Amino acid sequence: MGVIVYQKNILQNLSIESFTKSKWIYCFSGFLLLFSLYLYLDEVDPYWMNFTYEWKRVFIRVVHLFLESILAWSFIIVLLYFFKYYFDRTDLKLDYLRNSGMSIYLIHHPISLILADFFRIIAIPIFIKVCIHGLLVYGVSFFFYHFIIKKSFILKRVFGTK
Repeated sequence: MGVIVYQKNILQNLSIESFTKSKWIYCFSGFLLLFSLYLYLDEVDPYWMNFTYEWKRVFIRVVHLFLESILAWSFIIVLLYFFKYYFDRTDLKLDYLRNSGMSIYLIHHPISLILADFFRIIAIPIFIKVCIHGLLVYGVSFFFYHFIIKKSFILKRVFGTK
């Protein structure tokens, strides 16, 4: 699927204007149909089950994997359309996010691991742990970027920031 998307230059030629309301309805209906079929196949052929080489099971597994690939690429294309439509402009906040992206990406991994180790021993519901963990990783990462990396000549070069 990725080869087809690459060869047809679909990601480079995204155009919101080319999609009419009826095309959006058809795409959304097709996505719902494929997603429903995928959920059905996920019940019939879960990946954790032992795989047997009967022709019927092989066919179901191939269709299952193909649908998973199509749905993943569809989701990526929808996200690209969304961000191109709503965020394809120059803005101080967007410039800040664009410039900080690589640094935040690199620094959030160790921060996330340290915080996860800390949350491992706290006895609170998992949903609350995940929410607090996500907010803290986001906040601490941007804190480090804004007050430490952005102000250091050496760290800006190390993290690839302009």
